[in-house]
Amino acid sequence: MQPTYTISQKNIKGLKLVILSYKVETLIQTNKIPELQQCLFLHKTVQTMENRQNLEFWIYQPFWGKFELEYSVSPYFEVLQKLITEQRTKFGYKGCFLTGSMFVKDNQVITATAQDVSKHIMQTPTDQKWWSMLQSMYNLEDSKIQKIKQNLPKVLEGSGLDVREALKQFITIPSGTGYELNPGSHEDNHSEAKALYDFFGVNNEQDFDKAIANPANLEKLEQLKDSTCYLTGHWWSCKDCGRKMAKVGVKKVIINKNWVLEYILENLKWFD
Repeated sequence: MQPTYTISQKNIKGLKLVILSYKVETLIQTNKIPELQQCLFLHKTVQTMENRQNLEFWIYQPFWGKFELEYSVSPYFEVLQKLITEQRTKFGYKGCFLTGSMFVKDNQVITATAQDVSKHIMQTPTDQKWWSMLQSMYNLEDSKIQKIKQNLPKVLEGSGLDVREALKQFITIPSGTGYELNPGSHEDNHSEAKALYDFFGVNNEQDFDKAIANPANLEKLEQLKDSTCYLTGHWWSCKDCGRKMAKVGVKKVIINKNWVLEYILENLKWFD
């Protein structure tokens, strides 16, 4: 018996794209397709060929969290894009990923922010633990580390690159890996966490936990309960941000569908 569908998979700079193809008149039970487990539906189109095919695009989600997930479009993303543009302009940031998050409930914006790039742009790490991590991750000799220490500041100065991108001039960093090399990529600086921290006036998870346990913040907690987080600049929300959102009862995360489509189209020609 011939299969009623075909599956292809592509890894696009860390994004795992799963493409489901089947004839237009075919009924498909996607919940029974193994390759689509832990994947989120992104987009559907019709391939205009002699045998018309539906093409469905799904993206693997490494962490679902305790909330609903959806790719969609919204005017809120336009507001977030303005915040991101302000951040890029302020610090001259030219890196690829810069996320923005907004928490909304009953059509009212509760809190919103963009990831703070000032924590890693054009700054050579000074923490010895960071250098030890770098050496261990890429099995670098002491002489190589010393060379990077000497020349990394020159690469970063005025380049608009983050540390990870600048390091590519010295070592090979495979696409979709090594983001922990950016001090600004610490979980406390992710836009979802930062928006929540700003709302409670804190800057780390320990103080965040104290704030949400404080009876004086009950009204703020009620605002966030069952709220929706709008996320742009990435294709999933990480485990650490999911944990923080679960603590305040966020109900849903909506990811910017248009941003993800544009990102994929920049790196993969679907319709050639």
